[in-house]
Amino acid sequence: MNKHSDFPGNISQSIFDKIKKTKKLKQLRIKLLLIGISIDFILWGSIPYFLFYQGNLIWQIARNNLNEFNDVD
Repeated sequence: MNKHSDFPGNISQSIFDKIKKTKKLKQLRIKLLLIGISIDFILWGSIPYFLFYQGNLIWQIARNNLNEFNDVD
């Protein structure tokens, strides 16, 4: 005696469900890739920002402190 799940209609439905899950996984991978790329862009963009803007500020503070140290004599 055949089980109820072995009928051809149920087999095609399970194949359809697997195809649907595969499409959802593909969409999820694309979303994760886009999120990862945008995070990488932000992180790599912050390095030059720090070096060019904040780095100059740190250098100026260090130079001012050095000048104050030399002026004490």
